[in-house]
Parts: sequence; C-alpha cells; structure tokens
Amino acid sequence: MRALGLDISTLVIGFSVIIDRQLIDVGVINLTKIKDIFIKLNYSADEIRCLVDKHKIESIFVEQRLMGFQVKRSSARTLMMLSLILVYSIYVIHWA
Repeated sequence: MRALGLDISTLVIGFSVIIDRQLIDVGVINLTKIKDIFIKLNYSADEIRCLVDKHKIESIFVEQRLMGFQVKRSSARTLMMLSLILVYSIYVIHWA
C-alpha cells in the first residue's frame, strides 16, 4: 500500500509517506509566509498533489485534529481556518 498521512494546521501541513509499511518520506508544507487564504489553499493543494504524483499514492489519511481542540484554547477563527483548509484539501485530493 502507498499511503500519505496529513496533519493539517493553519501554518504548516505535516506529511508522511508510507509504502509497504516503510516510512519513505516525511516533512512539512510551510504556509507561515502566506497570508492570503486563497493563495494558501492553492499552494497547499499543489504541494499535496505533487506528493501524490511523486509517490503514486493510493490512500490518504488525514488526522482528525478538529475533534481534539479545547474551546478555551482555540479561537473560532482558527477552527474555521482549519476546517476550510481540511475541506479544500480533501476536495482537491479527491476530485482534482
């Protein structure tokens, strides 16, 4: 199996590539310098698409990060931004 694991946040997207139970690649997609949300979305989607093509990915797994947030520690804006990045990433990966 060729799998891509994603840990999506507003500033970086962590990724790992596992092929036949071996860790092949690990890293981050750095979004810290990108302020415009639409540019950030397109950049992250392009980077994820490159990983999928490079490693011939068959399955993608995304951490369920939003479920673990504590209300007093995360702002509504941060949660909305994470939701948007997550939904857009899934859309691009599945239909692009």
